[in-house]
Amino acid sequence: MSSDAEAYLLAVDLGLKTGLALFDNRGTLLWYRSHNVGSRANLKRAVHTILRQLTSLKYIYVEGDRALGEIWKKEGTKVGATLTFVSPETWREVFMYERQMEDSKTAKETAVKMATRAVALLSPNKSPIPLRHDTAEAILLGVYAIYKEGWLETIPDFG
Repeated sequence: MSSDAEAYLLAVDLGLKTGLALFDNRGTLLWYRSHNVGSRANLKRAVHTILRQLTSLKYIYVEGDRALGEIWKKEGTKVGATLTFVSPETWREVFMYERQMEDSKTAKETAVKMATRAVALLSPNKSPIPLRHDTAEAILLGVYAIYKEGWLETIPDFG
């Protein structure tokens, strides 16, 4: 676990339908959501707005379309956050069996089930709401990221 100083990590499943999950440095999932921004121009505005609202943001972890990731990187740099690109395969290998990753549809369905369990475990004061696959993937990417950053001692079994 990290020190007492307040710091946050934002996990992003990149796309025009963007999944987001915010964690604190104690390993708590603070919120998660999905935004359908519709266009690249709208995404730029949304990223600017989202990042300006997050004080003490230290890390942004993203997976997906690298070109869209550059938008997050540019805005993240302005607020002092470090951005890390992660391939979906990298974080999925931590949580899923090979059979659960054999095709995109199965991997996304598995991510939704696991992320629902992650919400129950890491966000104890929130009732899980039905998750879209982009939000589910952002949550699991975030769990992977907070583990990598030392904010979580072990990765829970969400299987």
